[in-house]
Amino acid sequence: MKRVSLNGWQRLWVVVCVVMLVGMVSLAASRNFPTAERIESSYAFSRYMHDNNLACLENEAANARAGIVAPISICQRSDPADVRKVFAEDTASYEYRRAHVLTLQLQSGGGIIVGWLLVCAALYLLGLILAWIVRGFRHKGPITS
Repeated sequence: MKRVSLNGWQRLWVVVCVVMLVGMVSLAASRNFPTAERIESSYAFSRYMHDNNLACLENEAANARAGIVAPISICQRSDPADVRKVFAEDTASYEYRRAHVLTLQLQSGGGIIVGWLLVCAALYLLGLILAWIVRGFRHKGPITS
């Protein structure tokens, strides 16, 4: 069996690609890889924000009835029906994501792998192009003056 031999630049490329893979996987796992816990947490935060916005609108309406009118609204949305509509959309999105966690994880993992392969291929191609350019500047015959 023939032994595969890599030159120094190819070895550097392999090391860089492995380090990038470890970095991309750890970054995805720590930041945005979809898990049931993250989906629940995101939905809980969304529910909290919608509830706060509705309470804000109710307070502004109560103040307006009492004759206290603020010059500007501090609420995120100005219409309670709009807040409820957005919350219904968030709830539908949450239920879809909760039901399809595995699919979302496979999509995320596939995206990471495809991105890694594209970056590694681009780095290898860059190395080939640089080697071709360097070879073009090398002298091939005897030096005469």
